[in-house]
Amino acid sequence: MKIKHGTRLARSNRTAATAVAATVLAFAPLLLLAGGGCSGGGNVGTNPPPGNGAPQFTRNVSSVEGTVQYIPIEGGFYGIVTDGGEKFLPLAMDASLKQNGLRVRFSGKAADGYVTFYQWDTLIEISSIETVSTAR
Repeated sequence: MKIKHGTRLARSNRTAATAVAATVLAFAPLLLLAGGGCSGGGNVGTNPPPGNGAPQFTRNVSSVEGTVQYIPIEGGFYGIVTDGGEKFLPLAMDASLKQNGLRVRFSGKAADGYVTFYQWDTLIEISSIETVSTAR
């Protein structure tokens, strides 16, 4: 079917195209703002890390008790929630300790302000960890 310019169908196509263009133009600033916040760095909302971007373990954490928890986000991982409510993401944890609900006492060095792939609170390099009794 041949459509002549100026017919009702051609006008409705122009109207639809104009509406799409107006919508794209209306949302373009939002897309620019959203993309502008992504710097590609590993530290979102903090000062850039010194050196090569590796975490700086500066705060000593000494003999703290908490509970190992499985966190089912970003593919799942194990973290430790202290009795005081602070959340730690161990840099490495022995497989035998990866038990949801396991009570532990640990020490190590924390990297405050460093955001990981999991985006789950404070990264910690554990220097010692042991299980503790569940009875309180």
